[in-house]
Amino acid sequence: MRIAPLGLFYHDAADLYEQAERSATVTHAHPIGVDGAAILARTIALAVELDPQQAIPGGWFVEDLLAFARTAEMQDKLETVRHLLAHDTPAQMAAPRLGQDLTAHGSVPFALYAFLRHVHSFEECLFCATLNGGDRDTLGAMACAISGAYLGIQAIPSDWRARLENRQVIEALALQLAAMKQDQPGPPNIPIRE
Repeated sequence: MRIAPLGLFYHDAADLYEQAERSATVTHAHPIGVDGAAILARTIALAVELDPQQAIPGGWFVEDLLAFARTAEMQDKLETVRHLLAHDTPAQMAAPRLGQDLTAHGSVPFALYAFLRHVHSFEECLFCATLNGGDRDTLGAMACAISGAYLGIQAIPSDWRARLENRQVIEALALQLAAMKQDQPGPPNIPIRE
């Protein structure tokens, strides 16, 4: 669930999978865990490039992720996401089929489902990801990372942003990352408080 900045920073990089793999192997030794992190990074990379004023091309989003995935387990779950969305399956029925646990193949697919089911509402995406049981904080973080990349900061309710702990530090780090991506000098380094 910590892969979002990598998906944003390397969104146009040909080696996104390898960058995600390098980041994920710190805590994820299993190939499925690495694949899940890479797929989430790719999802965020795709989302940040799309215009939220236009519809996401039908089927294209999941097709891209299927081609990007490297494990059969993740590919199977992505196929299930596509099937559930095509049949307008309600979240309470989709959640047990996709999973909501600590594993990559038991969480990334439902986070993706929550985003694609509620592409135009950050709040509804969050509610879908967190109100159907399971590892709620991880599911919410992943689904909303995609939604935020797609919709932008203005989609997050302002009162939620105002109450965010260490908001100034987080915003400054985000601006620093954006400046680094654009090869421009960024704001001074801000120490992160533990």
